[in-house]
Amino acid sequence: MILITFAVPQESRGVVARCRRAAGLSQFGGQEVFVLHTGMGGPAAEKAVRKAIEEFQPAWVLSSGFAGGLDPQIRAGALLASANSSSPSLLKGLPPEIARAAFCSTERPLDTPAAKAAQFGKTGAAAVDLESASIAAICQGADIPLLVLRLVSDAADEALPLPSTVAYDFTRQRIRHLAIAGHLATHPWRIPALARFVRQLPGWQEKLAAALEAVVQKAPQP
Repeated sequence: MILITFAVPQESRGVVARCRRAAGLSQFGGQEVFVLHTGMGGPAAEKAVRKAIEEFQPAWVLSSGFAGGLDPQIRAGALLASANSSSPSLLKGLPPEIARAAFCSTERPLDTPAAKAAQFGKTGAAAVDLESASIAAICQGADIPLLVLRLVSDAADEALPLPSTVAYDFTRQRIRHLAIAGHLATHPWRIPALARFVRQLPGWQEKLAAALEAVVQKAPQP
């Protein structure tokens, strides 16, 4: 069985739509999988993945979702596999459209191009997420192979459409709908960027799901 992790359902909808339920688990890409939503951030991911590994004892873990771009050459919509967190046996044979690149993880999203540029200068990583470093540590400790494969949702020169502290409650692990409405009422110039982001989501979800399905179908069992 393969454990596939996402932070939130907004990342996994394309995969969930392709899954076929069978005996409590799901069939995806011809293999038995369990789709886990960990919540956003390293502590939430560590807790959720540790529990899932103990319960399901997966053959390997596929950590996915969205990432922010740090390298200015990488554009939104790019598919990246983490070269520094993934197991070599699972990196081997990935489709050519999935580039290998260094990832880093931060405690909170990098909301602005300035924050991304500072992180790029500090780490040299091509992409940033919140969970993969914590998941990699859990998998390494459990001796379970890991593949980190994510889609870049915002390029290095793009700000997030909403400040992360407005958009998401990391303590309660939920979207802050009232806070978002209040923020947009006082910052109406953010509405077009948010609308563009929302319009792009279905395409990104489908592109990520198609890539993950192809990887699951062809990946060797480690």
